[in-house]
Formats: sequence, C-alpha cells, structure tokens
Amino acid sequence: MLAARILFVISLIGVVGAANALAKPRRDRSSHLQPSWLFAVLTAELVPLHTAVHIVLVAVLTAFGALEHRIGRIGVALTLITWAAYAVLQVRAAKSRYAVDAALDAAAIAPSVPARPAWRRILVGYSFRVPADIKRVENIEYTPGHHLNLYRIDGESTRPVVVQIHGGSWDGGNRRQQARPLLHLLAERGWVTASVSYPLVPQASADDQLIALKRAIAWIRTEGPEHGDIAKCCGWGRIVRRRPLSG
Repeated sequence: MLAARILFVISLIGVVGAANALAKPRRDRSSHLQPSWLFAVLTAELVPLHTAVHIVLVAVLTAFGALEHRIGRIGVALTLITWAAYAVLQVRAAKSRYAVDAALDAAAIAPSVPARPAWRRILVGYSFRVPADIKRVENIEYTPGHHLNLYRIDGESTRPVVVQIHGGSWDGGNRRQQARPLLHLLAERGWVTASVSYPLVPQASADDQLIALKRAIAWIRTEGPEHGDIAKCCGWGRIVRRRPLSG
C-alpha cells in the first residue's frame, strides 16, 4: 500500500506541475491564482528529465506492488496524463526554433548548425566563468543608476549585436547571472552581447522599465561604437528603435 500511495503523490505532483506549465496568465485573476513561473520553469525546461525520472519511479513502485491497489492505478493514469502534457510542452518548445530562424532570416543572418550537446556539460553543469577568448566589460552606466555588461571577442570586422533582458517577472533577476551560457556562446560565434539591467517593480512601473530599456538600446546605438576597441564593430546599426525615446 505504501508504494501505491507514493506513486499517487508523485503522479499528482507531476500532473499539477504540467497543468501549471500549460496554463496561461489571465488579467482578470488575482496574482495568487496565476500560474507560478518558478514551477513552470522547473517543469517546462526539464521535460526530458522529468519524464525519465517518472519512468524509473513508476517501474520501481510497480515492482513493489503499487498497481495492486486502486490508488496506485489512479497514480499511473495521472502519470500518463502528465506525459501527454509533457509532449505538448515539447512540441511548443520545438516551434521556437522556427521563430528564431525567421528572425535571423529577416535580419539577413544565416542560422548556424546546432552543435551536438557535450555530455560532460550536461552531467556536470555549465561553468559561469567567462571563457578566455571572450572580453567582458562590466558595469557600464547607460542611464543614471542602471548598467549593462558587454561580451565580445576581438578581431572581428563586422558583428551583429544582441541585447539580453534578464528574466525574473520584472521584479527580480540579475544581468550578471541570467543567460550567461547563451551570451558566451553568441560572443564566441562573433556577436556582441549586451546584458542589461533595468528598474524592478514595485518600485518602478512598466513605463519606467520600457523607458530604461529604450535608453539601453539608444546607448548601444550611439555610445557603443565609441567604447574602446568596440568602435570597429559595425553591426550596431542593425538595432532599430521603432518608437521615439521618451521620458
């Protein structure tokens, strides 16, 4: 009976997490009833790992007699529902590649061939140390009180620029921590990457955040080429500000 109960609890947690990852925020709901971004990230970004763990747990608990009890069989049914939801999440994730390719095509940038994953990095994790061939310039004040970090390699005559706006639901996060593997990879492939800070809620409004990010883009377009040897980078002009800078 213990194995059946454990299977039910695990399957219940799984199906709730999958439902949370699939749910869409709604403006007419209280913030307490909105999907949790933290649990959505843990589920949606680790679907293969969650599935593998579920398979192992179901097999082990079944061997200990979980299916001999009704609650265990209910747990298996919930697990199958969870796996179906995971499949939907994986399909959604796969579609993001086409969106990125379309954006690169619109910018006349040829997408690179995806590299095979290194199993050592998958198992051990990513070292956030800046690679030796990348130059990092930290704490550049693009507007009073807010800064950005630049990552690039030397020796390139033309380089496009990508601006990284860190996550955190607009009320947390840190430019020094988020998306570092992506920033390093793009820099190694010839991009100039800028990780930008911005004012956070509740101290700042959405307008304050938008204005700050516009100022960051404006700084990159105007002051970036004059920042040391970055002047030789001629990709800055590809950043387009579609609205007037205000505030």
